[in-house]
Amino acid sequence: MGVQVGGDAIRGAYVGSIAVRAIYVGSTKVWPTTPVLAPPGVPRNFRVTAPSGYTTALDADWDAPSSGGAVANYRVQWRASGQQSWSERTVTGNSIRLSSLGPGVAYQVRVRAENASGNSGYTAAVTASTNPAIPPVPTGLAAVAGDQRIAVSWNAAARATSYDLRYREGTFGDWTTISGIAGTSRTITGLTNSQAYRIQVRARNATGASAYASPVTATPSEPLAAPGLPRSLAAAGRYARVVLSWLAPTSGGAPASYEIRHRRTNQNPADSW
Repeated sequence: MGVQVGGDAIRGAYVGSIAVRAIYVGSTKVWPTTPVLAPPGVPRNFRVTAPSGYTTALDADWDAPSSGGAVANYRVQWRASGQQSWSERTVTGNSIRLSSLGPGVAYQVRVRAENASGNSGYTAAVTASTNPAIPPVPTGLAAVAGDQRIAVSWNAAARATSYDLRYREGTFGDWTTISGIAGTSRTITGLTNSQAYRIQVRARNATGASAYASPVTATPSEPLAAPGLPRSLAAAGRYARVVLSWLAPTSGGAPASYEIRHRRTNQNPADSW
């Protein structure tokens, strides 16, 4: 379809002015003009990111089109990956924060420009994921002390990408923190034997960190040597019983307890005690 202006046909899109009716000012014929607005071009440099510290939001921004008519507003659409229908909002600026989304969910997002004459096409859909929810507090924290060291372990926490472990001497010392632990165990070395240590761990991901787990306590110590033989064993019979006495060993580690065994003197040496 064309428009006849001054004997010439104008076909297709036209950006400029079209004379619509002549009027006279005095004896002079004047042609007033009516501007024709073209639809806008496609927005440029479309970007979608997950804002730090938010688990249910995505930020989208873009540059204005470099062609076509002036933009009146933009229409932004989004949907969770795998869904068919789109949600949408209209904005006049060049950015938007999409909120009330699901945590840790991938979304497709696109935008188009609009004005009174029509709309641009949509940009290619950009896929971005919201940040996951903060992980829960790790459970099962345990500590096993050794010589100048403590082996610490805990259960994996959902959504955790790393863990922070902290420890200190006693109850009021300064905390020492080990960050970015990828697994669920860590051995703390270089500790002081016979000094009690309090230990805690927390889970972390891109959104933030959980609270610390309740502390556990462990005390490193030197390896304990086997005790030497007890000394000066003596036995005295009294009223159908035997009273034993001995002295502690003078070598080896400190005894934790003693074991006593006995048998009748007239038993075969091969018999059990």
